Amino acid sequence: MRTIRETETIRPLDLSRYRHLFLLTGAGISAASGLSTYRGPGGLWTQNDVARIADARNLPDSLPDLWRLYRGRREQALRAEPNAAHHAIATLQRNASSGQTVTLVTQNVDGLHGRAGTPQVVEMHGSAFRSRCRDPRCPTVPFPDTNLYDETPRCSVCGGYLRPDVVLFNESIPREILGTILRALASCDLFLAVGTSGVVAPAAEFVRGAASIGARTINVNVEPSGNPAFGEEYVGPAEVVLPRLFGIVTS
Repeated sequence: MRTIRETETIRPLDLSRYRHLFLLTGAGISAASGLSTYRGPGGLWTQNDVARIADARNLPDSLPDLWRLYRGRREQALRAEPNAAHHAIATLQRNASSGQTVTLVTQNVDGLHGRAGTPQVVEMHGSAFRSRCRDPRCPTVPFPDTNLYDETPRCSVCGGYLRPDVVLFNESIPREILGTILRALASCDLFLAVGTSGVVAPAAEFVRGAASIGARTINVNVEPSGNPAFGEEYVGPAEVVLPRLFGIVTS
């Protein structure tokens, strides 16, 4: 594995060589925007009781706590602004050449890729800014929602309780979303992970799958991954490294 740190010379990638680019982003890409990561120091999963609250097996009893958690996450994300890494990806996707595809899959629910102007983003774990009814018999579909609820909200159609439209622990990624991801992985010739360790499922499986079909595999993160499926690692903040890799001049 080749490792380059942010203090070293980072040469821009010749992205014109690749026809099907696959980008996977994690919480680290939003750290410079002021949002907490998950497993790092002070991360979300280090806070008391969050693992219980975010576990689908504890619904519906945990629903009031889940809404309190996501009220805070919505408030934090609404105050945040996309950083240079978000904008670099948006520029890359908008400027893709004819016949070139750039699939962006994010593990984040903060909505910052969309606010940066990214034309298409696959939100693998849903969005903190959508809600849906818990009753599977209800005809409503997930809907945009930025409200900061003081109490557990109810569905305007069936009267049941709403929940954030996110994938909790012990829930599966929606089949349609997973199908989109796997189809893009099957044809990618460049796999780039940003702001994620790359050693936790499903990211670890994604990069192994890309490597198995001969794709160039790159990780950008503040710490080395340790996943041997990555051929290259750039160690440093995404907002610093990614614009350099994409050849984007920032002020």
